[in-house]
Amino acid sequence: MRGWVLWLVWAMCSMGVEAQVGTAALRGDVRDQAGAAIPGASVTVTAIDQGRSQTVVTDGHGSYLVPGLSPGSYEVRLELPGFRPLTRRGVGLPPRETVRLDLQLEVGGLAEAVTVTADAPLLRGESASLGHIVDNKKVAGLPLNGRNFVALTGLAPGAALPPNALLPRINGGRPRTNEYLFDGISVLQPEPGQVAIYPNVDAI
Repeated sequence: MRGWVLWLVWAMCSMGVEAQVGTAALRGDVRDQAGAAIPGASVTVTAIDQGRSQTVVTDGHGSYLVPGLSPGSYEVRLELPGFRPLTRRGVGLPPRETVRLDLQLEVGGLAEAVTVTADAPLLRGESASLGHIVDNKKVAGLPLNGRNFVALTGLAPGAALPPNALLPRINGGRPRTNEYLFDGISVLQPEPGQVAIYPNVDAI
């Protein structure tokens, strides 16, 4: 019985870790036109492709944090009575990154809404890591030699796949320094840089 309980606890912990693998986060400050912090504002983050939403409220310093988000494109809506609702569309969240999005509310009624589309690239000041999302349409539509997912790395800024090379060079680094994760688990062979598993591109 004790062994079964320990296994159950381990399984639940593993599920929690797996759920967090590759997730992103969104954080920022909410100010008014004079630059003063706005506490109590409602920040709703909606995944455009999945339709799932998550809502948080700014703290006493006007700051918010939305963790555990799947990588992708989002819509961010900011609301507080006495201010015009603000909507930012096309907010991209790369995997394993915390993106900062500071927002400003303007005094006004609910009938006066501010919508911003085709957002400019967001400031990535929360971490030094970089990520890139290749959506399913590109994976399905691009010609891949041998249907090898490695060729998709060439779409990411800073990644180069020289002719006849099997593995990419990222930001000028050697291929043996790369890391490859499949559902959060490393698929490198003991020899650094050698990939042990090449998943079917239809599963990506």
